[in-house]
Amino acid sequence: MLSATLMITGFTNLSFAAWPVSAEDAEVNSPLVSGNYQYNILKDNTIEITKYDGIDNNVVIPDTIDGYYVTSIGESAFRLNKTLESVSIPERVTKIGERAFEGCTNLNSIAIPKNVITIGDYAFSSCEKLSGSIVIPDSVTTVGLSAFKGCQLLEEVIIGKGLSSITSQVFYQCSSLQSIVIPNNITDIGWYSFGSCYSLTDITIGDGVEKIDTFAFPYCSSLTTINVSENNANFSSIDGVLFNKAGTSLLYYPSGRSGHYTVPEKVTIIYDNAFYSCTGLNSITLSDNVRTICRGAFEGTALYNDETNWENGVLYVGNHIIDAQKTLSGVYAVKEGIVSIGEAALGGTQITGIVLPKSLKAINWHSFSNCESLESIYMESVDYVSASAFESSQNIKTIYYHGTQNEWNQFLANHRFYPFNSKNVTIIFTAVEDISLDNTAITIDPGDSKNLIAHITPVTAINQNV
Repeated sequence: MLSATLMITGFTNLSFAAWPVSAEDAEVNSPLVSGNYQYNILKDNTIEITKYDGIDNNVVIPDTIDGYYVTSIGESAFRLNKTLESVSIPERVTKIGERAFEGCTNLNSIAIPKNVITIGDYAFSSCEKLSGSIVIPDSVTTVGLSAFKGCQLLEEVIIGKGLSSITSQVFYQCSSLQSIVIPNNITDIGWYSFGSCYSLTDITIGDGVEKIDTFAFPYCSSLTTINVSENNANFSSIDGVLFNKAGTSLLYYPSGRSGHYTVPEKVTIIYDNAFYSCTGLNSITLSDNVRTICRGAFEGTALYNDETNWENGVLYVGNHIIDAQKTLSGVYAVKEGIVSIGEAALGGTQITGIVLPKSLKAINWHSFSNCESLESIYMESVDYVSASAFESSQNIKTIYYHGTQNEWNQFLANHRFYPFNSKNVTIIFTAVEDISLDNTAITIDPGDSKNLIAHITPVTAINQNV
């Protein structure tokens, strides 16, 4: 067996040249350090900056570090850096990671390079002094949720052609943002994507948008106009208000408007949160064509504060029931002329019975859900009843139906759900089907009177004059 010993003597300074570290070695020895930067070597032999430890106000991230190109700004790399005022990102960077610059409260300017593909969740969130304009390049295909949340001084955003979705809360609380154009390549506008943009006055929606969350624009207290491209196949704008393409569903009313609004005659549905936080809306005209008023449609409006809209604990708007106080109890008779009961309008109340008028056309989702004391329903045929209208109201015992057996069978054919098809619910028919007399022929002399015995079918018929 051979062995050797290497001895080095006579040198006071000894140095070795550093060989480039491979990606495999970097995974074992990471993170690597160069000056103020910590980094990892990626599989393509480029690097991702994982941490910046400097205190400079103006940072120029180098194009290369230790001979490797910088292509990624990693998760939380500059997070909570309070001294950073401006940063220049190399052109080869393709990714800005999650929370990369989150909480850099003195960062006032940023230019996103033209090769960036991904901007991660919360990447620039809470950069309170980031001002002026941000251009999202055409190369960007993903902007994560809350990416620019809380950038309070940001006045303009230009969205590139590579992005297809505006994710949840991406521009939430950008309170200086004044106007936004949604380009044709965007298909989806997410939850709270522009929430609490207090200075936003107008929004333009392009051709390609297919989905808009019902809470896309809440608390935009200066918003007065939403315009939609005529070429959009899914949405339309009528006098600055957002509708579906056919104009039959009112989707969103700009919350910066005030005073009175008349809903167009052809509208049949008022969508969830359509007038949410419209604090200046104090009166509204709804036609009887409206059949569905979704949950929360008028929440946060002055309609709730107008005592004339309330009657015995129930909120009426036009010929529609919108809401009710949860303390409502006893047998409640909906007044004649009402055509619809809104979603969840009487849900959770303490009523024991409900009398529905002949005029009623629609009972909607959860209109009477969780009414645990509800035992009886007085009704005629209704055009539409949601399958969940009486969900979790499991104590219903009797339905007094003002119609014939045949009419009930026709109604039941389209409403085979609780409580109408329940074996535990008794159906009592109250309409007169037939009247017969004991006498087939009678003679009455002038001045005489006779008693006639009438037989009414069914015997349960009530409130009839014979």
